[in-house]
Amino acid sequence: MSNITDWIKYELYPTLYDHIDRALPEFQFKRRGKNWISSNRLKITGETGDSAGKVYVWENAPGYIKDFTRETKSIIDYIMEREGKKFMEAVELLAGMAGLQPPPDPSFNPARYQEKKDRELLLEQSNDYFKHCLQTPTTAKQTKEYLASRGYTEQDIEAMDLGYIPSQEKLYGYLKNRGYSQENIEKALGLNRDTRIGSSHSLTIPYRSGGTIRGFKFRTTGDTTPKYLNSYGLPKGESLFNLKGIRGDKDLIIVEGELDSLHATAKGLDNVVALAGSSLTEKQVKDAIRRGAGSFTICLDREPGKESKTVSTVYNVIRVIQKENVNRVYIAELPDLGGGKTDPDRLVKEKGIKALEEIVKRAVPYYKYLLLGTIEKYPEPMTDKELDKLLGDIVGIAVDIEDPIDRDRYKSLFIEGYAKGLGIGPEALDEAIENISRSKDRDKQDRKLRELYIEASRLQDEGKIPEAVELIKSGVIEIKQIGSSVEYGSLLIPAKESEIRERLANREDSLHSGYKIGSEELLLPSGAVSIVASPTSHGKTSFLINLALNIAEEYPAKEVYLFSYEEDRETVILNALNTFINDELDRYNNRRALKNYYRTGDGKYISMEPGIFDSKRNDFFNNLLETGRLNINYSLYNSDELINAIRYLHRYANPGAVLIDYIQLLNLPPGKYKTYSRQEELKEVCLSLKDLAVETGLPIILGSQFNREVTSPLKLHSTKLGEAGDIERVANVILGLWNGNFKAIDTASQAESKRAEDMLKRETLYAEILKNRGGRVGDNCFLSFCGNTGKIKNMGNK
Repeated sequence: MSNITDWIKYELYPTLYDHIDRALPEFQFKRRGKNWISSNRLKITGETGDSAGKVYVWENAPGYIKDFTRETKSIIDYIMEREGKKFMEAVELLAGMAGLQPPPDPSFNPARYQEKKDRELLLEQSNDYFKHCLQTPTTAKQTKEYLASRGYTEQDIEAMDLGYIPSQEKLYGYLKNRGYSQENIEKALGLNRDTRIGSSHSLTIPYRSGGTIRGFKFRTTGDTTPKYLNSYGLPKGESLFNLKGIRGDKDLIIVEGELDSLHATAKGLDNVVALAGSSLTEKQVKDAIRRGAGSFTICLDREPGKESKTVSTVYNVIRVIQKENVNRVYIAELPDLGGGKTDPDRLVKEKGIKALEEIVKRAVPYYKYLLLGTIEKYPEPMTDKELDKLLGDIVGIAVDIEDPIDRDRYKSLFIEGYAKGLGIGPEALDEAIENISRSKDRDKQDRKLRELYIEASRLQDEGKIPEAVELIKSGVIEIKQIGSSVEYGSLLIPAKESEIRERLANREDSLHSGYKIGSEELLLPSGAVSIVASPTSHGKTSFLINLALNIAEEYPAKEVYLFSYEEDRETVILNALNTFINDELDRYNNRRALKNYYRTGDGKYISMEPGIFDSKRNDFFNNLLETGRLNINYSLYNSDELINAIRYLHRYANPGAVLIDYIQLLNLPPGKYKTYSRQEELKEVCLSLKDLAVETGLPIILGSQFNREVTSPLKLHSTKLGEAGDIERVANVILGLWNGNFKAIDTASQAESKRAEDMLKRETLYAEILKNRGGRVGDNCFLSFCGNTGKIKNMGNK
């Protein structure tokens, strides 16, 4: 804040107020409530007064010092006179007392500041006159009776700063006697534009905001309409009525009426301001934030028959506040006291200030108010159209909630309280919100980009090329940030123990693979990638088929999906059937026998008893494939299409595991990352699949080939996956396989050759854990592998 005038108003006077006894020790100030009052006989002029305790500094006017003679001066003017200092010297002296440092202000205009200060002082002295006139028992009788009828005590009236204008002529006469010209009086007040001021409208209410009077409101005490008239040029839209120089992230309570605000303040409730109209402006909110408002509580009147108007006003107030990036907004609803309208003033009069304090204390977050208000609009039972409209409204509110934490709380309120009964799940709600948010952000970006282009072009046409370039640089950054709430909002949501407990309770445990490797069971972690790797033709596909069958058998309520990029769907299904039957159909070639049977219907190559074969075949198709427990697909999907397909399955089906045979056959979409090497492309594919596993919580099992360096079981290693780069880093588990029917080659020494030879056993697979995040690495064993049936099992298992 570089403007010295604003700094004095927003920083110096509010901070100095707490130290006024030290700044002005000659008056021996003591606290009386929230105000300061002198305890000696000294007047502002330096003369000795006739009665003690008659010099004041009021909380609602912290920049002024007043005495019982109605003398009023700004504190800076008083210090200038007392110390014989110039303006900035006096400011620096007071700033030091408050522990502040004035900002540099090369544009400061002393003449303009003096003009502004003179106007504010005239308004303060006018208010002092009005307050004095209200104490006159004869002329102000009707006004005092009106205030008494509203339940205001003498102490309330004084604290509320209320006054009485006997007539415009008498006011002008008083001000002229204090040295003001007719021109200055009319310029500051402009009352002569409405003759009703000072006749039908005689109750005066200073429009004070931030400790400064901006003008006056004049109220009738009879039946005249309108009830209020304003002094000419009253800038209501620039600052909130009764806004003090608050500091330190305070909660601002917004009511409708000025007297509601003043009465609540007089009774001890801090930071109560009034709209002084039917709407809130951006300037008012910005001014409140600059003065220290950290949150807003909206407490509007309750009036039968005008509920929809009140709701509309609340909605508009919320939107204006949120435009200034304030998310702590609360709604306090007044009770129905019967007999018409309930406003804060009436509540305080009938129930006491504690009742209003309790209402404010129990205010609900704006998003809860919006949710409940939306639900209440739709009666039960709802038609299908009404339900669709309600869900659209619910999503629309969520989209407008910028703060990710508030949005998360809003969704939780809806899901826990209403979603189940309305037939909507959290995933669908999230998707709808995200889609609309992205569309909304794109529209914002489009609009901002057009505005940026127009402004940059203007600067370019004016020859201001450096300014245009700088504008584009800063503008592009701003435009990029528009969609950040969708992309990064979850980063701001803190972790809760209850959520961690719930998510872990709902997360699937690692899948049982049906195998032990060494002494440990091979577990396939959920929400992670596992890799099964072998050299070419060493049984990788057979192992994945066995895994799919084992998982389908172990988890009958789940579905297993196997995507093959190597062999067509029918071939893989017949291979899975062969392994499922696990018996000799043909002495030499089961696969040939099955293929012939399904191609021609002739079972001549099948030596198994027909009844047993039919029983196992029917069991496989009826209980696994046709029920959807085992799903085998030949895939032509690129990596993005595959990922979207798995997302679809996760949302609309019940997958327990996804197996992909095999990773080296997967490609990025055409044209994507065209400059990537094959290693970089595969790395990108694997990273995307890893992110998908985390997102869905699914175990994703990838088949992979080793590169040509793996020429013996001794050379199985996680970093030697074909074309792999460092894709092994994405996997939680990597299992290496070597088919014992293949001889080792290129071993480094005779001893190593002997070790490798000992590891080669026909009809077996050597299996070794090459990576196991969170578990042991290096466990190994021999698995029985029947080449004819394709069945792989632990030794000794049936």
